[in-house]
Amino acid sequence: MILDQDILPPNKPNGVPIIGKGNELTRQIIERLKNMGIQSITVAGHPVIIPGEETLEQALISLEDRFAAVRDDPYMMNIKGLFTKQIKQGYDEGP
Repeated sequence: MILDQDILPPNKPNGVPIIGKGNELTRQIIERLKNMGIQSITVAGHPVIIPGEETLEQALISLEDRFAAVRDDPYMMNIKGLFTKQIKQGYDEGP
């Protein structure tokens, strides 16, 4: 895995990166990051689907189902549009 964003110290978010973007992550590095309290990182490449998480398509289908009863309400459709945009942005940016 190749790091897609700098990893900053959890106690100094504006500090010098612990590991910079573009570096390869090894098991040892990942263990050290865990020990430092780093809970999430961003790696380059295709998104990984974790069991139990929805794909973008599944999330959009779930949203459609939730708003099915209010399809004729323009205000609710505006709200649905905002949720759709937020969901898509979340998948474009990744975990």
